[in-house]
Amino acid sequence: MTETQKNKIVVALQYMIPILNKHNFKWDISEGLARYIYGIEDNIKEIAIDVDVDKDDEKFKSFMLDVNDHTTLPLKHWVDKVFNHYVMEVTVEDIILSICPTKNMNIINKNSGKYELFYKDGIPTPNMVSFEGLEIPVLPRDRFTQMEESFKDN
Repeated sequence: MTETQKNKIVVALQYMIPILNKHNFKWDISEGLARYIYGIEDNIKEIAIDVDVDKDDEKFKSFMLDVNDHTTLPLKHWVDKVFNHYVMEVTVEDIILSICPTKNMNIINKNSGKYELFYKDGIPTPNMVSFEGLEIPVLPRDRFTQMEESFKDN
């Protein structure tokens, strides 16, 4: 990852973290930036942020208003071979922050072939990681691996 990309990610996180904290959300980072932190991938296409809230919760609606000026994809229902969930995108410094309310986040179970709620008991205690001077919560490695397994062969 280039220094320019790291700097843009820091600016994007510096924008987003205070807003997430303002709404007192429990949240973590999964997918793109987590792949980098866990040493799997160097090219970050997005920062996936999972927020422990229902898409219809008033706190989430207020959050969406707070990020409206940077919203590049309004909240929408997304279904593919891996996910059946709601997602929105906020873009800062050309970095896409993909926001997913976890109470509505289903991932395919490869054994049953059915979508299941990924965070059945809410977001687990995240790993707190230092990234370029920012302390960020990252999906624990075991849950991250479980999520990654859903992507294989899909």
